[in-house]
Amino acid sequence: MDNTIRAITNHDDLKAEEARLKELLLVKREKIREDLQALKEEVKPVIKVAKVIGKMIAPEEQKHVVAKVGTNMTIDWIAKKLFPKSGFLLQNLLPRLVKNYTSHYVDKAVDSAAPALRKFGNKLTETARK
Repeated sequence: MDNTIRAITNHDDLKAEEARLKELLLVKREKIREDLQALKEEVKPVIKVAKVIGKMIAPEEQKHVVAKVGTNMTIDWIAKKLFPKSGFLLQNLLPRLVKNYTSHYVDKAVDSAAPALRKFGNKLTETARK
């Protein structure tokens, strides 16, 4: 494909130029797609790190509060057992970051376990009624 400018003198020249430009447009679009894909691949690690940092900074919405309270108490207990004489960072900041991070996964775990727990509860109820 050469990009030289040609004089358009008739309808056939115009149609040929239109076809050439459409082909050039397709080639340019494909090049842009390839460049965007390469850019996405380069940025993937940065996006993953940003997601983890975001989960550590902000807790998930308040769903499944009982499960989260239990998880938070466990994290506090582990932090006190592992770092009994540590400074501010390990005593206060690290558990808070871990709590925020785990809050994003507690909801998923409870949601996936809920049907099994309901089934188990129904069996207990049926057994108790007999």
